[in-house]
Amino acid sequence: MKTFKPALLTVALASALALAAPAQALEHLDAFYYNQNDNFISQISAELKAQAREAGVTLHEFNAMDDLLVQNESIATAAAKGKQPMAINPVDTGGAQGVADIVQKNGNPVIFFNRVPAAEVLASLDKAYYVGSESERSGTLQGELLASWLAKNPQADRNGDGVIALALIKGQSNHQDTAIRTSAALQALQQSGIKTRVVFSQSGNWSYSSGHALMNAALTAQGATPIEAVLCNNDALALGAAAALQEQGFNLPQGNADKFIALLGIDGIAEARQAVQDGVMLGTVVQDAQTQGKIIFTLAQLLADGKEIPLEIAGVKQQDKSFYVPFKAVVRESK
Repeated sequence: MKTFKPALLTVALASALALAAPAQALEHLDAFYYNQNDNFISQISAELKAQAREAGVTLHEFNAMDDLLVQNESIATAAAKGKQPMAINPVDTGGAQGVADIVQKNGNPVIFFNRVPAAEVLASLDKAYYVGSESERSGTLQGELLASWLAKNPQADRNGDGVIALALIKGQSNHQDTAIRTSAALQALQQSGIKTRVVFSQSGNWSYSSGHALMNAALTAQGATPIEAVLCNNDALALGAAAALQEQGFNLPQGNADKFIALLGIDGIAEARQAVQDGVMLGTVVQDAQTQGKIIFTLAQLLADGKEIPLEIAGVKQQDKSFYVPFKAVVRESK
């Protein structure tokens, strides 16, 4: 009777397992961020890290720090090393065609995210998709949240003139979401029958420090007209604005209703949701970074495997090579 040596049995089993398990095509994913210090972008980064760790995939991350030249050089260098998928959060969507030219030349599949390129850029590439959320919807929800609250809280019209004095604290002036979110919010207020007057409107750079500085500027410039509501294009700006208001005795946690100015953001980062719960902010519109990250990573896996992209991923339907993750509103009902 023949016997098998343990070493030979181990080799045989390993060989059988290797044949049974399909090779993983996605060995690494290159992710390029416009600025990883952005609160929302950092959440997407965290989700991609989690997905890569679970799948045993190496994640290479590149932080452009708002520099288009740096980002394009990083993309070109990475593309030249192989045809692995790339996840790209463009510094400037106006430069997306340049990115498309790089990946088309090298044959890299690409997933744009958070900042949508022109439709013709996506259409020009066989293996290109977009993952994000519809900016207009976030602005609409923000405006509707404020309108609903104002209807229930007439005391918010602090000078009783029937017109709400608005301060607009906006993101980067050259970013598509700045104009879209602002316009949609104002339109929603108008359609809800709320009369408004913009008493302050300036752009920042999506950061806490910009929100703080711009809110201070708004308070200084307000003159005889009190600011009665503040719309911020993202939560980092709103949190900075909240800090400036608190320095003037407004919007303190669980503070008095007569010292509360309706303040809203967009993104739904954890700090903003807590600020809503504490009564510091009126509300925020949640942009689902976790689901966006999952879709980005799933697309990378499918593209690396050469598989057909399904019409739905993580419960989100594909629309012309794009996956738009829905927003949802978070609001404090009373103050």
